[in-house]
Amino acid sequence: MTKASGGRGKRKRQKTKTTTGETFSLRANNEDILEGLVLHRDAVSVHEEAELLAFINDALARGRTGALRKPTYLKAEGARSRGNRREMLQYGGFFDFNRARPGRRGLVPPLPAILERLVANLVKRGYIDQALGPDSCIINSYVQGDCIPPHTDHAAYARPILTLSLLGEEPMLVGASFRNVRACCWEPTIGRAVLLPRRSLLLLGGKSGSVAKHCVSACGGPRVSITLRRQPLEDWRPDVTALVSGDAGAKRKSLSGSAKRRKKRAKMRK
Repeated sequence: MTKASGGRGKRKRQKTKTTTGETFSLRANNEDILEGLVLHRDAVSVHEEAELLAFINDALARGRTGALRKPTYLKAEGARSRGNRREMLQYGGFFDFNRARPGRRGLVPPLPAILERLVANLVKRGYIDQALGPDSCIINSYVQGDCIPPHTDHAAYARPILTLSLLGEEPMLVGASFRNVRACCWEPTIGRAVLLPRRSLLLLGGKSGSVAKHCVSACGGPRVSITLRRQPLEDWRPDVTALVSGDAGAKRKSLSGSAKRRKKRAKMRK
Protein backbone atom coordinates (compact mmCIF):
# COMPACT_ATOMS: atom_id res chain seq x y z
CA MET A 1 0.00 0.00 0.00
CA THR A 2 1.45 3.35 -1.03
CA LYS A 3 1.90 5.84 1.75
CA ALA A 4 0.10 9.13 1.16
CA SER A 5 2.19 12.27 0.99
CA GLY A 6 1.80 14.66 3.89
CA GLY A 7 1.82 17.79 1.72
CA ARG A 8 0.00 18.77 -1.43
CA GLY A 9 1.47 17.38 -4.60
CA LYS A 10 2.76 19.95 -7.08
CA ARG A 11 0.65 20.29 -10.18
CA LYS A 12 2.43 20.01 -13.46
CA ARG A 13 2.46 23.30 -15.27
CA GLN A 14 0.70 22.97 -18.58
CA LYS A 15 2.75 24.25 -21.46
CA THR A 16 1.08 26.23 -24.20
CA LYS A 17 0.76 24.13 -27.31
CA THR A 18 2.53 25.62 -30.32
CA THR A 19 1.89 24.66 -33.91
CA THR A 20 4.48 25.22 -36.61
CA GLY A 21 3.14 26.37 -39.94
CA GLU A 22 4.65 27.08 -43.34
CA THR A 23 7.17 29.94 -43.30
CA PHE A 24 8.58 32.11 -46.07
CA SER A 25 11.73 34.07 -46.85
CA LEU A 26 12.74 36.78 -49.31
CA ARG A 27 15.72 39.09 -48.92
CA ALA A 28 15.56 42.69 -50.10
CA ASN A 29 17.75 45.60 -49.01
CA ASN A 30 19.72 43.27 -46.75
CA GLU A 31 16.68 42.15 -44.74
CA ASP A 32 14.23 39.26 -44.91
CA ILE A 33 10.99 41.10 -45.72
CA LEU A 34 8.92 37.90 -45.31
CA GLU A 35 10.27 37.11 -41.83
CA GLY A 36 7.32 36.36 -39.53
CA LEU A 37 4.98 35.30 -42.34
CA VAL A 38 3.36 32.00 -41.29
CA LEU A 39 0.59 30.01 -42.96
CA HIS A 40 -1.50 27.41 -41.12
CA ARG A 41 -3.76 25.18 -43.21
CA ASP A 42 -7.11 23.88 -41.93
CA ALA A 43 -7.06 26.25 -38.94
CA VAL A 44 -10.82 25.79 -38.54
CA SER A 45 -13.06 22.82 -39.36
CA VAL A 46 -15.65 22.63 -42.13
CA HIS A 47 -18.36 22.87 -39.46
CA GLU A 48 -16.78 25.96 -37.89
CA GLU A 49 -16.47 27.58 -41.30
CA ALA A 50 -20.19 26.95 -41.97
CA GLU A 51 -21.12 28.54 -38.61
CA LEU A 52 -18.94 31.59 -39.27
CA LEU A 53 -20.32 32.06 -42.78
CA ALA A 54 -23.91 31.79 -41.52
CA PHE A 55 -23.21 34.50 -38.94
CA ILE A 56 -21.46 36.73 -41.51
CA ASN A 57 -24.14 36.32 -44.19
CA ASP A 58 -26.85 37.21 -41.68
CA ALA A 59 -24.92 40.31 -40.54
CA LEU A 60 -24.30 41.42 -44.13
CA ALA A 61 -27.98 41.01 -44.98
CA ARG A 62 -28.92 43.17 -41.99
CA GLY A 63 -26.29 45.71 -42.97
CA ARG A 64 -27.73 46.08 -46.46
CA THR A 65 -31.18 46.89 -45.04
CA GLY A 66 -29.80 49.43 -42.57
CA ALA A 67 -30.35 47.24 -39.51
CA LEU A 68 -26.60 47.48 -38.81
CA ARG A 69 -25.49 51.08 -38.57
CA LYS A 70 -22.31 52.42 -40.14
CA PRO A 71 -19.48 51.88 -39.46
CA THR A 72 -20.33 48.34 -38.28
CA TYR A 73 -21.39 47.64 -41.88
CA LEU A 74 -19.59 49.36 -44.76
CA LYS A 75 -19.48 48.91 -48.50
CA ALA A 76 -16.65 50.15 -50.72
CA GLU A 77 -17.89 52.91 -52.99
CA GLY A 78 -16.76 56.02 -54.80
CA ALA A 79 -14.19 56.75 -57.51
CA ARG A 80 -11.37 55.08 -55.56
CA SER A 81 -13.18 51.75 -55.61
CA ARG A 82 -12.73 51.31 -59.38
CA GLY A 83 -15.12 48.39 -59.62
CA ASN A 84 -14.24 47.05 -56.18
CA ARG A 85 -17.46 46.66 -54.19
CA ARG A 86 -16.45 44.50 -51.25
CA GLU A 87 -18.57 44.63 -48.10
CA MET A 88 -17.11 44.98 -44.61
CA LEU A 89 -18.14 44.29 -41.02
CA GLN A 90 -16.26 45.72 -38.03
CA TYR A 91 -16.40 44.52 -34.43
CA GLY A 92 -14.40 45.32 -31.31
CA GLY A 93 -12.68 48.40 -32.69
CA PHE A 94 -13.36 50.88 -35.47
CA PHE A 95 -10.80 51.30 -38.24
CA ASP A 96 -11.05 54.67 -40.00
CA PHE A 97 -10.52 53.80 -43.68
CA ASN A 98 -10.47 57.47 -44.74
CA ARG A 99 -7.55 58.15 -42.40
CA ALA A 100 -6.02 54.66 -42.62
CA ARG A 101 -5.66 54.37 -38.84
CA PRO A 102 -7.57 53.29 -35.71
CA GLY A 103 -10.63 55.44 -35.13
CA ARG A 104 -12.67 56.60 -32.17
CA ARG A 105 -13.67 53.93 -29.66
CA GLY A 106 -17.25 52.85 -29.06
CA LEU A 107 -18.45 53.19 -32.64
CA VAL A 108 -18.84 49.46 -33.26
CA PRO A 109 -20.08 46.56 -31.08
CA PRO A 110 -17.61 44.35 -29.18
CA LEU A 111 -16.56 40.99 -30.60
CA PRO A 112 -19.65 38.74 -30.73
CA ALA A 113 -19.54 35.37 -28.96
CA ILE A 114 -18.85 33.42 -32.16
CA LEU A 115 -15.69 35.47 -32.82
CA GLU A 116 -14.55 35.25 -29.19
CA ARG A 117 -14.92 31.47 -29.58
CA LEU A 118 -12.86 31.59 -32.76
CA VAL A 119 -10.02 33.42 -30.99
CA ALA A 120 -10.14 30.97 -28.06
CA ASN A 121 -9.95 27.99 -30.44
CA LEU A 122 -7.00 29.47 -32.37
CA VAL A 123 -5.16 29.90 -29.06
CA LYS A 124 -6.11 26.40 -27.88
CA ARG A 125 -4.84 24.86 -31.12
CA GLY A 126 -1.52 26.67 -30.80
CA TYR A 127 -1.83 28.93 -33.83
CA ILE A 128 -1.54 32.14 -31.81
CA ASP A 129 -0.19 33.12 -28.42
CA GLN A 130 -2.79 33.91 -25.78
CA ALA A 131 -0.83 37.05 -24.87
CA LEU A 132 -1.65 38.56 -28.27
CA GLY A 133 -5.30 38.89 -27.22
CA PRO A 134 -7.01 39.91 -30.49
CA ASP A 135 -10.06 42.00 -29.56
CA SER A 136 -11.10 43.59 -32.86
CA CYS A 137 -11.76 42.38 -36.37
CA ILE A 138 -12.59 43.43 -39.90
CA ILE A 139 -14.56 40.96 -42.00
CA ASN A 140 -14.26 41.45 -45.75
CA SER A 141 -16.74 39.82 -48.13
CA TYR A 142 -15.49 39.66 -51.73
CA VAL A 143 -17.25 38.72 -54.94
CA GLN A 144 -15.57 38.12 -58.29
CA GLY A 145 -13.43 41.12 -59.23
CA ASP A 146 -13.16 42.59 -55.72
CA CYS A 147 -9.72 43.39 -54.31
CA ILE A 148 -7.81 45.12 -51.53
CA PRO A 149 -4.91 47.43 -52.52
CA PRO A 150 -1.30 47.12 -51.28
CA HIS A 151 -0.95 48.35 -47.71
CA THR A 152 0.75 47.76 -44.36
CA ASP A 153 -1.50 47.60 -41.31
CA HIS A 154 -1.16 50.59 -39.02
CA ALA A 155 1.77 50.35 -36.60
CA ALA A 156 -0.56 50.89 -33.61
CA TYR A 157 -1.83 47.31 -33.95
CA ALA A 158 0.21 44.57 -32.28
CA ARG A 159 1.87 41.99 -34.50
CA PRO A 160 1.17 39.44 -35.80
CA ILE A 161 -1.94 40.43 -37.74
CA LEU A 162 -4.18 37.37 -38.30
CA THR A 163 -6.22 36.67 -41.43
CA LEU A 164 -8.55 33.67 -41.67
CA SER A 165 -9.66 32.82 -45.24
CA LEU A 166 -13.11 31.31 -45.80
CA LEU A 167 -15.22 30.24 -48.76
CA GLY A 168 -12.65 30.81 -51.51
CA GLU A 169 -8.96 30.35 -52.26
CA GLU A 170 -6.99 33.39 -53.43
CA PRO A 171 -3.31 34.42 -53.42
CA MET A 172 -2.14 37.24 -51.17
CA LEU A 173 0.75 39.25 -52.57
CA VAL A 174 3.35 40.15 -49.96
CA GLY A 175 6.45 42.23 -50.65
CA ALA A 176 8.26 45.55 -50.77
CA SER A 177 6.87 46.90 -54.06
CA PHE A 178 4.15 46.11 -56.58
CA ARG A 179 3.30 46.94 -60.17
CA ASN A 180 -0.26 47.92 -61.03
CA VAL A 181 -1.22 45.72 -63.99
CA ARG A 182 -4.77 47.05 -64.37
CA ALA A 183 -7.61 48.21 -62.13
CA CYS A 184 -7.69 46.02 -59.01
CA CYS A 185 -4.73 43.87 -60.15
CA TRP A 186 -1.11 43.97 -59.00
CA GLU A 187 2.08 41.99 -59.47
CA PRO A 188 4.94 42.00 -56.94
CA THR A 189 8.16 43.51 -58.30
CA ILE A 190 9.88 42.65 -55.01
CA GLY A 191 7.75 40.03 -53.28
CA ARG A 192 5.78 36.88 -53.90
CA ALA A 193 2.28 35.43 -54.03
CA VAL A 194 1.17 33.24 -51.10
CA LEU A 195 -1.85 31.09 -51.87
CA LEU A 196 -4.39 31.21 -49.04
CA PRO A 197 -6.34 27.93 -49.03
CA ARG A 198 -9.88 27.79 -47.74
CA ARG A 199 -9.98 27.70 -43.88
CA SER A 200 -6.30 28.72 -43.64
CA LEU A 201 -4.86 31.22 -41.15
CA LEU A 202 -2.11 33.65 -42.19
CA LEU A 203 0.05 35.43 -39.60
CA LEU A 204 1.69 38.69 -40.66
CA GLY A 205 4.34 39.17 -38.03
CA GLY A 206 7.92 40.44 -37.88
CA LYS A 207 9.14 42.16 -41.05
CA SER A 208 6.24 40.75 -43.09
CA GLY A 209 3.80 42.65 -40.88
CA SER A 210 5.73 45.88 -40.34
CA VAL A 211 7.98 46.38 -43.39
CA ALA A 212 6.32 44.50 -46.27
CA LYS A 213 3.00 45.45 -47.85
CA HIS A 214 0.26 42.99 -48.77
CA CYS A 215 -2.73 42.97 -51.08
CA VAL A 216 -5.28 40.74 -52.82
CA SER A 217 -5.83 41.27 -56.55
CA ALA A 218 -9.23 40.86 -58.20
CA CYS A 219 -10.77 37.68 -56.78
CA GLY A 220 -11.77 34.87 -59.11
CA GLY A 221 -14.90 34.17 -57.07
CA PRO A 222 -16.54 34.69 -53.65
CA ARG A 223 -14.19 34.93 -50.66
CA VAL A 224 -14.50 35.98 -47.02
CA SER A 225 -11.62 37.03 -44.79
CA ILE A 226 -11.64 37.62 -41.04
CA THR A 227 -8.76 39.84 -39.96
CA LEU A 228 -8.13 39.79 -36.20
CA ARG A 229 -6.07 42.44 -34.41
CA ARG A 230 -5.50 43.81 -30.93
CA GLN A 231 -6.61 47.40 -30.48
CA PRO A 232 -4.16 50.09 -29.35
CA LEU A 233 -4.34 51.17 -25.72
CA GLU A 234 -7.20 53.52 -24.81
CA ASP A 235 -4.86 56.50 -24.42
CA TRP A 236 -3.33 55.95 -27.88
CA ARG A 237 -3.21 59.01 -30.11
CA PRO A 238 -1.87 59.18 -33.69
CA ASP A 239 1.57 60.65 -34.27
CA VAL A 240 1.53 64.15 -35.73
CA THR A 241 3.03 62.82 -38.96
CA ALA A 242 0.07 60.41 -39.31
CA LEU A 243 -2.57 63.14 -39.09
CA VAL A 244 -4.57 63.99 -42.20
CA SER A 245 -7.13 66.53 -43.38
CA GLY A 246 -9.41 67.54 -40.55
CA ASP A 247 -6.67 67.22 -37.90
CA ALA A 248 -4.90 70.33 -36.67
CA GLY A 249 -1.63 71.17 -38.37
CA ALA A 250 -1.83 68.28 -40.81
CA LYS A 251 -1.15 68.02 -44.51
CA ARG A 252 -4.25 67.76 -46.64
CA LYS A 253 -5.03 64.36 -48.11
CA SER A 254 -7.60 63.80 -50.86
CA LEU A 255 -10.84 62.33 -49.57
CA SER A 256 -12.41 59.16 -50.91
CA GLY A 257 -15.58 59.41 -53.01
CA SER A 258 -17.80 58.37 -50.10
CA ALA A 259 -16.15 60.91 -47.77
CA LYS A 260 -16.66 63.70 -50.32
CA ARG A 261 -20.35 62.83 -50.62
CA ARG A 262 -20.77 62.85 -46.83
CA LYS A 263 -19.06 66.25 -46.66
CA LYS A 264 -21.31 67.61 -49.41
CA ARG A 265 -24.47 66.34 -47.68
CA ALA A 266 -23.33 67.90 -44.38
CA LYS A 267 -22.90 71.29 -46.10
CA MET A 268 -26.35 71.03 -47.68
CA ARG A 269 -27.93 70.33 -44.29
CA LYS A 270 -26.32 73.49 -42.92
